[in-house]
Amino acid sequence: MIDTPGLMFGGVPNATVTFTPAYRVWQRTGWKSIATTSLFMDFDRPSGVLTGFRRSRSSVEFSYGFNSYNGTEFMEHLICPSAVTCPNPLDPGAAWEPVTGMPASEAHASGARLEPVNSGPLKP
Repeated sequence: MIDTPGLMFGGVPNATVTFTPAYRVWQRTGWKSIATTSLFMDFDRPSGVLTGFRRSRSSVEFSYGFNSYNGTEFMEHLICPSAVTCPNPLDPGAAWEPVTGMPASEAHASGARLEPVNSGPLKP
């Protein structure tokens, strides 16, 4: 799966960071549940320099009919010490930390399925 966060490519005015798309893998954990992990890169918006990586781990369960989901998500970041030295985000010993402003533990995650819309003019 590929996620497109709101700050991707500087999507929010006055933001100091911008992100790449988040590449996510998932694994089925039950009849209606999955666990996912995504990875994306952080850049300093004014200079375009890589500043680190972000990782999101979540566990969700779909409703009957798979029209919505509820679960938890945990966001972490891995900071690059300088513009030319970054730790390997796949290293099991990497020093991941909770993202500033996010809960230090799991946060609630929920959503609804988007319904397909036929091509042509939009109708109320």
